Amino acid sequence: MKNLRFLLIPLFCLMFIKGPLLKAFAQSEISEEVYLNQVFDEEEIIDIQGEVVLTVFRNSDKNYVKLYRNGFLVKTIEGSYQTHTWDNDYLWLATADSFYKINRQSFQAEIGANAFGKVNQLQLRESDLWLVGEKSNNAIIARLDYAFKELKTFYFGGDAFEEFTALFWFDDIPYVFGQKDAHSLNGPFAHVGSKGERKPFVARLNKSFQIEQTVYFNHESGDERLYDAYFSEKGLFFLVKTKSTFHYYRLDLDLTCLEHEVYSGLNSLIGMLSPSGFYVLLKETPEGIVWDVACRAVEDDQTIGTGSVVSGKIENGCLVVCLKESGKIVKKTIEEYHIKRNDPLYLSYWDEENLTKNTEVESYFEPLTVSVKEVDPYFEKTMPGEYEATFNINRLNGQTLELKQKITVLPYVNVIDQGIYGLPFTLAFFGKGYLNGERIHSGYIIETPGEYELVILDGYGRETTYRFYAVANYPRKNGHIPADYYVEKGEKVSVRVELENPAEIDRIIVNGSSHPFTQSGKTLFLELTPGEGGLSVFEITEAFSNQGQVIPVNQTIRVAVLRAVPEIIVKEETGDNLKLSFDIADSDNALAALEMVVYKDSQALSARLIFLENDTLSVSLPEKGIYRVEINALVERGDGIWQRKQLFSYKGDFSKPNVTFASLFFERTGRIIESAGLEVNAPAKAMTPQEITVLSQNITSRYQNKGSLLPLIVSLGFTGLIIVLFGVNYFKKKRAKNTQND
Repeated sequence: MKNLRFLLIPLFCLMFIKGPLLKAFAQSEISEEVYLNQVFDEEEIIDIQGEVVLTVFRNSDKNYVKLYRNGFLVKTIEGSYQTHTWDNDYLWLATADSFYKINRQSFQAEIGANAFGKVNQLQLRESDLWLVGEKSNNAIIARLDYAFKELKTFYFGGDAFEEFTALFWFDDIPYVFGQKDAHSLNGPFAHVGSKGERKPFVARLNKSFQIEQTVYFNHESGDERLYDAYFSEKGLFFLVKTKSTFHYYRLDLDLTCLEHEVYSGLNSLIGMLSPSGFYVLLKETPEGIVWDVACRAVEDDQTIGTGSVVSGKIENGCLVVCLKESGKIVKKTIEEYHIKRNDPLYLSYWDEENLTKNTEVESYFEPLTVSVKEVDPYFEKTMPGEYEATFNINRLNGQTLELKQKITVLPYVNVIDQGIYGLPFTLAFFGKGYLNGERIHSGYIIETPGEYELVILDGYGRETTYRFYAVANYPRKNGHIPADYYVEKGEKVSVRVELENPAEIDRIIVNGSSHPFTQSGKTLFLELTPGEGGLSVFEITEAFSNQGQVIPVNQTIRVAVLRAVPEIIVKEETGDNLKLSFDIADSDNALAALEMVVYKDSQALSARLIFLENDTLSVSLPEKGIYRVEINALVERGDGIWQRKQLFSYKGDFSKPNVTFASLFFERTGRIIESAGLEVNAPAKAMTPQEITVLSQNITSRYQNKGSLLPLIVSLGFTGLIIVLFGVNYFKKKRAKNTQND
């Protein structure tokens, strides 16, 4: 799978409105504009939201929060800044003493008192305003209405310091991030670290706001801080700052660690979760500012610029970074796309008509969707052949890119040559079908018994012919099972998965679960265990590298377990005519038919199928003479291959060209044949046996002329006389020879 990456600047992206063809590679560039000509040397820029800049001014006397629009000061608030959040209409702000609801157009404010101590996060949820923080050394969660009236407050802690820094929800289950003194006394938290240190934690609460599970972090001595926390259905994302390093984490909803990465040598690190589910990083290094993605191998040029980061966020599918650089604030916009997978698609009869299955274009900054624009020539899934598809890669802003790929529709038909099928039988095939010369479509139902010829034409005009039989009251069901692999019962299938690029694989997903494997270079080896019978389908969807990278595989393996070969035991019944009974153990329904073949010497003159129904077997010969009649069992184990087992062979001198040779009868329970009977009932004068074999056992002597006792006695008498005369003559010659030697 190719992982080809590129960056595109917005000016270049304007071309995408016309849907330019997406190349495998593109130049990496970043667009840039001067956002503000002035740098706030005495003020700290907290956030930039569109044309509004939020700053904080601190000195020994007073603290102020200031709002600028288009570089002009529009509002000043006296107080110590704590936190803020935005919605479409308002800026919600908390200072040490007050709450503010500020209109983003008029900048008029509604004010309420802050009696909750230190507020670390404001969150709008349904019709309430939630906050988390710390009051009197206890962690708190509070619910207010939009007029800042307290509705409910929850306190957590003991004799030591604890605070919550962020609150998230999964359905109605709250998750909190926070930090605490290492030694927690008389509270719900554990001792972590050494006394005097402050350590971070993540906790899951229940709907009654009681702590159910907590995870603590203690990487090294000293204080540690958890920040830039985000939440999605993929888990909890956040950074932890220690004295010497930065740590990235992703936890599952049960607080199990899914991803962890350590960064060193950085001046600062900012993290943000993109709409496409990636945790994007802004790294301030001694050499400059670069962007990155946690636990992903980004191959693009990631350099953004120099200076210091003022703000960073994901907006409209782009990474937007404001830098304080050379006496001004510069806004840089990065757009990124990479072809994650674009493999030729092979469609079989069982596949859904999902033409985009093997094409995936990804952005670290925005979710992209793939849709079909056109297919050339006109696409029909039921027509085998090759097609070229053009895909639209759809962006959030309505712009599109184009990508091309080959689609091949594989031939398919649900009959095999010389197959036998019970009525009614529904034909299924890809291509143009002609049944006994008449045009039909897939889904045609055969309701009349007989021998049929099906001709299939593919998209190239090539034809394939299948001759098969449709039989009334046919006991057998489910003949040929189309599959990629056929195995005996109890056997496993060894398959290979080839990676486009080398990567150390941590796990691979088969049918939704991790599956054992071994790896050699870019090849993964898997053993698949099918069920006890029938068809097993294995969907190998994706692999995960030990760096957390998701590598699509999207392979479907169909494994059929072969039906067991029937066990057949013969019994002879006494009587004038040759009468045999065959006990058949065929629980898998592998016995498809019997076959009668007439031979002259070693050349087959005629063949006839017996469709497991009672029947009378007649032979029509070109003339009198010596012929051999064989009765064979035809076995089809599900792989479309006929296997023959000789049950009975009769070689004899036929005195008539047309003879009613034998009768066949069957006993069955449901669809299972339990026994078959064969009685050779031709008159003795019509044929004289020379060699009779049953399941490779020669029983000729027991049936030669058994129908007429006198001829048998005469025959035996002549035979005995010949043997006696031959013996007398032999001993006379031997005695004369010995006398001569003496």
